[in-house]
Amino acid sequence: MDEIAHITSNLDATPTILCVDDEKIILTSLQEQLRNNLQGVAIEIAESGEEGLEVLQELIDDNVPVPIVISDQLMPGMRGEEFLEKTHAMLPDAHNVLLTGQATADSVGEAVNRANLYRYIGKPWSEDDLILTAKEALIAWGRARDLRTKDQELRASHAASLRFVPREFLSVLGKQRVVDVEEGHAVEIEMQVVFADMRSFSTHAANLGPKQAFDLLNEYINILDTVFREAGGFIGGLEGDGVLALFSGTVDDAVQAGISAQQALLERGRSTDNRPGIDMGLAVHTGELILGTVGNSERLKCDVIGDPVNFCARLESMTRDFDTPMLISDEVASTLTSKLSLRRIPGIMVKGRETPATVYEVLDALPASQKQARVFTSVEFNAAMDALEHGEHEMARDMLVEICSTDTSDRTAQFLLQRIG
Repeated sequence: MDEIAHITSNLDATPTILCVDDEKIILTSLQEQLRNNLQGVAIEIAESGEEGLEVLQELIDDNVPVPIVISDQLMPGMRGEEFLEKTHAMLPDAHNVLLTGQATADSVGEAVNRANLYRYIGKPWSEDDLILTAKEALIAWGRARDLRTKDQELRASHAASLRFVPREFLSVLGKQRVVDVEEGHAVEIEMQVVFADMRSFSTHAANLGPKQAFDLLNEYINILDTVFREAGGFIGGLEGDGVLALFSGTVDDAVQAGISAQQALLERGRSTDNRPGIDMGLAVHTGELILGTVGNSERLKCDVIGDPVNFCARLESMTRDFDTPMLISDEVASTLTSKLSLRRIPGIMVKGRETPATVYEVLDALPASQKQARVFTSVEFNAAMDALEHGEHEMARDMLVEICSTDTSDRTAQFLLQRIG
């Protein structure tokens, strides 16, 4: 199969050459010579520039490829260079050919500069010259089309790959392209870590069925991704309904993003549709971690490892114990500059740590009514935590009992009271 046959066979519609000339005999001659020498190509004709534009628009509307437009230069009304300029604006990929025996250097120059003229052929023309020009123009058009298609495929493939390897991850690794990433690439960097987990997803999945469960999961991830990106972060890992996000900015950025994510889910829950509600536990920590690639030459995965990641995941799991939506570490709380409503909880044993840790409950992530209730008892709660930290368990118990009677929705106080026994 020659190249022209290859080009025409790979198109959804028959490629069409448009010929425009005010002399009928010229059009008939062009049509016959092109039709007899170009297989798989249709020929359309028009007797003026105005008619030519109408025919071209119809072809475009019908999704017919037009690789070549041949136009006379001297025509009543619209001249050839003006017609080809308009043609180029409508169909910039077409190869334009000016056909005339009376064209001036200025008119040819205008066509070259403003209509992307492919070639000028003088009248009377040689049939061999006409056919050679048409074949070369068709081949050049086909090659350019193939290059554009391949470029679009490459861009689409690159865009798809960035859904698996975030652009921000590449930036941290100092890479511009996914193909530059190899096994073993790693950097150590201080970042803010956010770990979030949807609660009761297994129950939702069992009740909803596979498709609806995946729709719910994707909706949840999209909400987090939007909020985190707006705050300068990005999702660095997904594990089922668990989401790991990273922030290279300040701890305030990460904490505010966590609060915004919780509020976005609360807002979603206030909608009137029948979608299942989404509850989430979320934690924020900070520290030195390692970003890099793990795997082999056949399969690579970008991953984040380090104590800050492990601690943040364990801190998030404790949101279930306290039945609170958001906790942050002492390291994060001590660096915060934002004025937030926090409750300090000392003496917490976290898996992987030999000494008790202090964590903070973020009241701003609660519904407004619950936040108000927690703020109302904050003085008593802080006093109870001070007593607990100093080993005064009886005093702490009495204060927590009082808090729980004042605010029956305070699950954190109830959990701490049960721990004291």
